[in-house]
Amino acid sequence: MRERLGSERGSALVIVIGLGFAFVIMGLTLAVVSSFASSTAGGTRAGIQAQAAADAGIDNTIKQLNSVVMGKESSFRCALSSTYATDHGTSDVVAQIKYHKVGDPEGTYSCNPATQFADNSEITGAEIVSTSTLTIGTGSGEKTVVKSVKQVVDLDMTMPQPPLFSYGFFSNGNVHTTNNFTVNGGGVFTNGNFECNSNAQVFGDVTALGTVTMSNSCLLDSLWAGGKTVCSSGAKISGDLTVSSVARTYFSSGCKVGGNVWTGGDFDTQETTVGKNVLSATGRIEQQSSSRINGWAQAAKSVVGGTVSGARVENSPSDVPPVPVRQDMPAITATDIFGAAAGSPATKAMGAWVKENAVANGAPSWSASMSGTHCAPEAPSYGLNGGLKGPSGTTIIDARDCDVSLLGPMTLTLDGDLTIVAKSFVSTNGLTVTSTNPSKDYKLRIIVPLTPGAASCSGVSTGQITLKAGGFVVPPNVDVFLYTNGTVTLTNDVTLSGSVYGCSTSLSNGTNITYKDMTPPGMETDDDANYNFRPVMRYDVRADG
Repeated sequence: MRERLGSERGSALVIVIGLGFAFVIMGLTLAVVSSFASSTAGGTRAGIQAQAAADAGIDNTIKQLNSVVMGKESSFRCALSSTYATDHGTSDVVAQIKYHKVGDPEGTYSCNPATQFADNSEITGAEIVSTSTLTIGTGSGEKTVVKSVKQVVDLDMTMPQPPLFSYGFFSNGNVHTTNNFTVNGGGVFTNGNFECNSNAQVFGDVTALGTVTMSNSCLLDSLWAGGKTVCSSGAKISGDLTVSSVARTYFSSGCKVGGNVWTGGDFDTQETTVGKNVLSATGRIEQQSSSRINGWAQAAKSVVGGTVSGARVENSPSDVPPVPVRQDMPAITATDIFGAAAGSPATKAMGAWVKENAVANGAPSWSASMSGTHCAPEAPSYGLNGGLKGPSGTTIIDARDCDVSLLGPMTLTLDGDLTIVAKSFVSTNGLTVTSTNPSKDYKLRIIVPLTPGAASCSGVSTGQITLKAGGFVVPPNVDVFLYTNGTVTLTNDVTLSGSVYGCSTSLSNGTNITYKDMTPPGMETDDDANYNFRPVMRYDVRADG
């Protein structure tokens, strides 16, 4: 009996040991299978993210190509590099670009990094190959995932080009906005610095080649700055912020950016909210005092402080944002206004027009306005004895040899589109514009033309346009265009629909501009239009890992 029990115990021990080995083998098998599945899943996700980074490289490259101004083909590059943050780390992306020129065999593309292209080369298309490289850690060591995407683009000639005068407000020099400056549509462009404060608002894109300072509830749709950028006191950018400078960008005291931030240098914040992602090409990202980024944050150096909803990617340098392209103010000469290209419009000398109105108003015979040569009519009884009425139909008032000065309060009544071409133009004590038919639309252009052959904003033809002391009142059915190679000065409540172009500007006390295209007749073509490439086909060309 004991022998049998002992034998059974021995058998049970063998069974237990056997089962133990079986469970160990099963456990090891499950662990290997689990590790393999995890590694495979990780590799699959990494492949998807590398693919997305390659596609993003294509999209970014097309955006860069479409920022090049026609005639500036030397700006085209043969390669663009960038980095993209993913859940598995940073994906390095290189986009190789080749171009098709007029005269090249069909389907051929080339780009020589040493010579690239001369300005005014006729580029009609491009071929982009974007390659994304992402290295991930797996159970068996590091693994590199590579994805490449090819995109062919053609120049789209069917898209309408923007008008020659496409901004609501253009200044070749610095712009200082204050006291409720507002631009609705068209945006603001300056080749100088941009300072925005005291409730200034731009419902459109703002581009400044120089430094930018925002404060006191300034509101912009988007901002592209070439220089150092600082924000404080509750200023807000509804869309994206792009700062090309490698100088420190500093946002504080309740500033907000609704979209993405891309800076060349450090991006430091205090009590600031960013709605999407932040990329610092060569610097750090440092947040303090409840600052928040509602996306990922990637920097060439460190990413510290605050809240970041997405990934924090450090030590990942990338390309600095492109610098805004300098834009020359379009030149308007007398030939552009009076010539056949403009439709040979009716013209009237300034002095003769003033005399016609003086006679109609019953001005005294000894009044200077009755001379037929007067360029500075006064509204009171000793002068014009009333307001000015424009001729019937489209007319140009030729005051090229006159420093036009309107002493008001002055009323200008339009009976057709009116262009005043002057050596300079000043309105004092208020100018009110009306029309003979409130249900009809009219255009009023005040232009100080450029001397033929001179370059815009070169110090030639620097006559001023000044609206001061009493404001400038314009009804909704009248659009206004102000243009000079000198200074535009707007004070004391100027509200208009149209646009303002000046080599320099001075603004105060309530300027409100609602953009309307006021390009003079015969000048509709924009010689400085950007390229517009249209995607034709995109396909994968490489998938490793």
